[in-house]
Amino acid sequence: MSAIEQSAPTLSRLRRRLRTHSPFEFLFGWLLTRHFASAGVCTVASGFPKPRVINWGGEIHAEGCAFSPGMVFEVFQGGVIRIGKGAMFNHNARIAAAREVSIGRNCLIGFDAVIADNDLHVRPGLGAPQPVRIGDNVWIGFRAAVLKGVTIGDGAVIGAGAIVTEDVPPNALVVGPAAQPVRQLPEAADYAYYLGVAER
Repeated sequence: MSAIEQSAPTLSRLRRRLRTHSPFEFLFGWLLTRHFASAGVCTVASGFPKPRVINWGGEIHAEGCAFSPGMVFEVFQGGVIRIGKGAMFNHNARIAAAREVSIGRNCLIGFDAVIADNDLHVRPGLGAPQPVRIGDNVWIGFRAAVLKGVTIGDGAVIGAGAIVTEDVPPNALVVGPAAQPVRQLPEAADYAYYLGVAER
C-alpha cells in the first residue's frame, strides 16, 4: 500500500472535522493541550472563559476530544486525568484528580458536571482519594456529580443532578439526587457518534 493510500483515511477524517469545527477551535484546542502531558487533536468551542488547567504537579492525558468554555481541569501532585478519544465536555464541567480520573471513549459530559476522585479540600477523617473510572459511551447529565471511588460501566446514563457515590453497572440509567437505578438500558448506545461528535 502506497503512502498516499495510507493517508487517505486520515485526510478524509481531517476534512470531516474541519466541516464541524473552525480553525480557531483547533487553535484554542492546541493552546489548551500544551498544558497536557500528552494529547491528540482537541478542539475548544468559541466563547469565554476558555478552559483552565490548574496543575499542582500531576498529569493530564487526552486523546482527540472536544471541550467547551468554562471547563476546569484540576490535578494535584501525583494525580492523573485520562480522557479517551471522542469525549465531549460541555460548559463549566470540572474534573479534579488527586489520584486518577479515567474517562472512556465517546463520553458526553453535561454542563456544570463535576468528576472528582477526592473531597476537594483537606479535613481529618475524610479519607484518601480513590480512583474514578468511567467507561466508554457514558452520558453524564448536567449538574451531575461523580464522586471518589466510583466506577461507571460502559453505556450508562447518569441523569441531571444525580450525585453518584456508588458504582453504576453497564447500560444502567440512574437518576435523582441519590442516583438510584431506574432501569437497564439496551446495549451501549454510541451517543457521541449519533450526535456527530465522534467516529466509530
